Amino acid sequence: MYLKPLGLFIVSIPKCGSQTLERAIERVSGEKCLPGHIPVGQARKTLGEIEAWALIRDPWERLTSALNYVYGATRTHLDDAMNGVCRHQTIILKPQSFFVDGATRLFPFEALPEVLRLIGYAEEIPRANRSTPRWTAEEIRAHPRSGECAARYSADFALRAAVSDDRHKPRDFAWQRTAGGPGG
Repeated sequence: MYLKPLGLFIVSIPKCGSQTLERAIERVSGEKCLPGHIPVGQARKTLGEIEAWALIRDPWERLTSALNYVYGATRTHLDDAMNGVCRHQTIILKPQSFFVDGATRLFPFEALPEVLRLIGYAEEIPRANRSTPRWTAEEIRAHPRSGECAARYSADFALRAAVSDDRHKPRDFAWQRTAGGPGG
C-alpha cells in the first residue's frame, strides 16, 4: 500500500491488519490502494527506492487468525487444517518474511494504532476482515504438527523477536521527512 505524499510503502501482509491499514490509508490519501499483498522487493521494482514499513505479528497468533479466517465457518477438523498448512503455501499462509525483504522498518502488530497516527490517521481504527474465532493459538501450538509449522515460520519468529529492537520503534514520520528524508 503506497502513500505517495509520504513516499511510504506499507507492506500488506495477510492477517497482519492489512485490510484495516488499507481502509485507513485510503481515508488519509483519498485514493484507492492497489489490491494485493505485494512484497517490498516487488514494490521497489515499480516504485523505486522507497521507505517501507511492515507490521509483524506473533507467528502463532497470525497462523491462528489465518486458520480461523479460512476454516472458521466450516466443519473442517483442526487436523485437516494443520495438514493444509504443512502441504500448501497460499498467499494467506506465506511467511511474513516473504513480504518484508528489505523493509526499512518493522513494527510489532500491536503498534498498529501508533503506525496509523504516524501516517496522519486520527479517526477510530476501522477493524476489518476479522476471523471467526474457532481455534486458539494454544490449541494450534499443542497440535502434533505444530513443530512443522514452527519450522516453516522460523524466520517469522526471528522477525518478531527483532521488533523489540530500538531501531524498530515507531517514530514521528513527519520529523524524519524534514530531517533528511526516509529513515531520518
